[in-house]
Amino acid sequence: PPEILTAELSGLVLETAVWGAATPAALRWPDAPPPAAVGQATDLLLRLGALCGPPGTAAVSRPTAASAPPILSLPPTAKSATQAIQNTERPTQSTEISAGNCIESPGKSFGQAGESFGYAGESIGQAGGNVGQAGGNVGQAGRNVGEAGEGFGYAGEGFGEAETAAAAPSGTAAPVPDSSFLVPASSLKATAHGRHMARLGLPPRLAHLVLRGAALGHGPAATRLAALLAERDLLRWAAPTDTRPLPPDLRLRLEALATGRPPLPGLALRPATLQRVRDVARNLAQRLQNLPSTPKTNDQKPVTSNQKQDIKIAPEALTALAYPERLAQRETPERLRLATGQRVALRTEDVDARAPFFAVAHLTGEASQPRAALAAPLALADLELLFADQISSADEVAFDPATGRVAGRRTRRLGALLLADTPIAQPDPALVTQALLAHLQQVGLKDLNWTPAAQQLQQRLAFLRQLGGEVLVAGFSFLVDEGNFNQPETSNEQSETSNEKQETQNPWPDCSDAALLRDLPAWLGPHLNGLRTLDQIQRLDLVEPLLARLPGGWPQRQALDRLAPAALEVPSGSLVRLDYADPARPVLAVKLQELFGLTETPAVAGGRVPLLLHLLSPGGRPAQVTQDLRSFWEKGYFDVRKDLKNRYPRHPWPDKPMEHIPTKLTKKRLGGG
Repeated sequence: PPEILTAELSGLVLETAVWGAATPAALRWPDAPPPAAVGQATDLLLRLGALCGPPGTAAVSRPTAASAPPILSLPPTAKSATQAIQNTERPTQSTEISAGNCIESPGKSFGQAGESFGYAGESIGQAGGNVGQAGGNVGQAGRNVGEAGEGFGYAGEGFGEAETAAAAPSGTAAPVPDSSFLVPASSLKATAHGRHMARLGLPPRLAHLVLRGAALGHGPAATRLAALLAERDLLRWAAPTDTRPLPPDLRLRLEALATGRPPLPGLALRPATLQRVRDVARNLAQRLQNLPSTPKTNDQKPVTSNQKQDIKIAPEALTALAYPERLAQRETPERLRLATGQRVALRTEDVDARAPFFAVAHLTGEASQPRAALAAPLALADLELLFADQISSADEVAFDPATGRVAGRRTRRLGALLLADTPIAQPDPALVTQALLAHLQQVGLKDLNWTPAAQQLQQRLAFLRQLGGEVLVAGFSFLVDEGNFNQPETSNEQSETSNEKQETQNPWPDCSDAALLRDLPAWLGPHLNGLRTLDQIQRLDLVEPLLARLPGGWPQRQALDRLAPAALEVPSGSLVRLDYADPARPVLAVKLQELFGLTETPAVAGGRVPLLLHLLSPGGRPAQVTQDLRSFWEKGYFDVRKDLKNRYPRHPWPDKPMEHIPTKLTKKRLGGG
């Protein structure tokens, strides 16, 4: 396919902005640049501060499907291998970024607008990124850096993203990841920083590196590094048949560039490449001197010549300026975590076995297993200097399952990189409560103190809530008639279904596990104040928090005890606990001798729901189950007596149970009979 359909277009978009074109689409092309690639390039240039909006431009928000502007809208595309490597995990910190007033800014490198940074195969030397643009070719007879296999990232010679893109199916365009900066192109123009970037004749990433490096007082190091990254690798194995990957340490290339000798035994130099890198670096240094005064950007304080001498930074650390999305932190000796959250493979001992941070210049390998092909160690001080405006501090309070308590830590982060982590002795109580609630919502209600009383209360409330039709209305009327509860008003009754009416009129809250978990912050949150451990939570009595959910307050609590009592006094005088596990049929389990003399089945819900009687033997085992006590005394009792009288001879088994004295005593203690 035409190169413009697969190339990274940040250089092209910057050039057209410098020319004054509203958008590349405003120009006539044999093959129009893909809107997705233009949008991604615009994203990058905004982040680097090369583009900005006109005065008064509002913050640019991520558009929704309904509000996305017509220009630069991105159609869904299959993710390429490059995209998968560079853009797997996206941090989400902010949904807006200012594009207004043309503030000269190198931009926010990551963590903004919920986007990450993989720019899908930005091969240095593509799309107008020719060293020596605008007639400034560096003694190469017009040869573009990147042509005929000479450019970084081509023909498998360099380290660039183009190697990664090769994993995409042959003959297909490598799609570009979605861009969050869907800004109408007509609202953007080149900043002074962007115009200076264009005059350097480098791809925007490397031009930004040079300008920022010079502003920090490291102009020569920045030009050498940019020239090195713009070319194919100047190192090779001395043995032509050696197919091992070259050492990934960027410092070896800088050493070879400085000394002109192989930095390690077994390595050799590419003399032509070495000379080109030196020529390009020399040409860049001259161009840098010929630029007008470097524009001051909104994330840079003015740097005087004296201050420049005080800024200490390793030359290789400047790599991070070109690839901020590939700032990395060691996770294991074999793996790094990028600022985007993506994991990449790197044997850290091949670069620096003790370095905590790295600047990754190039990625290679399969999309599912990316590998850092070129990297340099970074000190924390380097990150603090280069990205001070992007480092965020926050108090992080979370429940630790290992210790069973909430722990607070004060963290400093750069994207997904953790720069500092210190414990907080006394975290914010509100954050502690949120952490406890988050843990409980994750594991469910099982970690709460479900005493028998709390379980029964949940079941009693479920019993009253599920009552329908006449029983519910009668129970509700009972509350209203007593003057203890105000019936909620309903609206649009004629348009509501009967179920909706019942829900509106139901004064009993939903206490199912799902509802309690959903409403956990509202009903349990206030009772967690001052608690920090799981042990403290498990000692918390849930009865009061559950009762606090009743909208009718104390009068409704009294109605609860009348309509669904926790226990019932039976004729023997015993107070027997009721079982509401089945809300359709509450159960009273009692020894049958304690019900002597009782002819009617006990009921709840104002006498409208008869209890299911589990009549027990003197030994506490079920002898009969019934909801018709009179029928049992008249018929079933005698069969039960026949089976149990010989087994429990010390207990009364009268011929006329409906006339006998109810008792829980033996015949001897009762006084005979």
